[in-house]
Amino acid sequence: MDERESSKTTSSYEADIRSLLYVSLNDNLVCPICCSAFVDPCYTKCGHTFCSVCLYKALAQSNKCPVDRGPLSDKDIYPPPKILSNMVNELLVYCPNTDKGCKIVIQRCLLRHHLRDKCHYALLECPSDQCTELIERRFIERDPAKCFHKPMTCPDCNGSVSEFEVDDHETMCAARSTKCPDCSQQFSMSEIRDHLDKCSESVVNCPSYRLGCRWSGRREKLDSHTTECTLTSLAPFLDKQEERIAILEAENKSLRAQVAVGGSNNMLDNDVFHIFTEHERFRSELERLSEQLGELEIRQSVMLTNQTVRMKEEIQNMKNAVNAIRHQMHFLMMERRTWALQSLATSSVLPPTANAVVSASTSLAGHGTSGGSSNVHEEVAQVRLMRRESEGYRQDVKL
Repeated sequence: MDERESSKTTSSYEADIRSLLYVSLNDNLVCPICCSAFVDPCYTKCGHTFCSVCLYKALAQSNKCPVDRGPLSDKDIYPPPKILSNMVNELLVYCPNTDKGCKIVIQRCLLRHHLRDKCHYALLECPSDQCTELIERRFIERDPAKCFHKPMTCPDCNGSVSEFEVDDHETMCAARSTKCPDCSQQFSMSEIRDHLDKCSESVVNCPSYRLGCRWSGRREKLDSHTTECTLTSLAPFLDKQEERIAILEAENKSLRAQVAVGGSNNMLDNDVFHIFTEHERFRSELERLSEQLGELEIRQSVMLTNQTVRMKEEIQNMKNAVNAIRHQMHFLMMERRTWALQSLATSSVLPPTANAVVSASTSLAGHGTSGGSSNVHEEVAQVRLMRRESEGYRQDVKL
């Protein structure tokens, strides 16, 4: 096969991602504008997420967020977190060719690869140079160089059909006969389908099977069962309820789309809606400020405790310093007194004023004593003892 044929065979069938059928879809991964799973998502400064195409189309009509109607511009749009893109791309979807026979369930991010290289029902260009039609891959895999669009003659009805339509034609050819699998009678292909819907020997389920009745049997006994089946009598009422629910769901979906997209929607422009939105915004802001205030109070309490401890330590240090100064002053006064007394004791000749001081000192030290010099020596000894005690206390204070 030449290069042109190879490129034809590997050409991909691009599916519309918005029309895919998902196995299970989380509401948090649904765009509020198109009501489908996110495609190339983006998020706004106000915290809402949309499909990029949907959001830019909405902004072209109104410079407001489609959800909360707050002001919004192109500068307020940011790429989404990587985890969001991964979650959307990993959603399971059914192959777009499910109605043709493909039973594959695959992650959305792998769907393009599946359609391009693996899906047997994907449409590709016919490998023939003379044909411009599309053909399913399963036929090309049978014969990569053959054109399956060539007409063929049906051996039963002598009709002309393309080769790729032969399989389907055999199940519908009016001239072809087949046997009923239940009653074994012969019918043409055009009649067999009607017969299977009416054959009395066919095994069928109760019409209320979807409601919970598990009876099954031959069609000829179905009428007698339905007259006794309780669920069958309730079926009309339940069907109406299901129709009502379906209508309400469709209406709800339509209203959600109008709320998301309509720039001039009356409900969005209603004062009550704006007041509600502002209330929610203020409530969120109040909660945030309350949390910050609580944290600030805790920090201030810790700071005050630390400052109190530090001030107590400083006051205690100041008290110790004052006591040390007091003892030093006491020591200096005692030194001065000792020096004065020693000077008096060692003086052999004293002037009258000095004798008066000595006599006054001795009279104050002990009234009625006879030996003046002995009293002076005793007082000097006491002063020296007090001096040693003061020096010892000062050393303790320094330590």
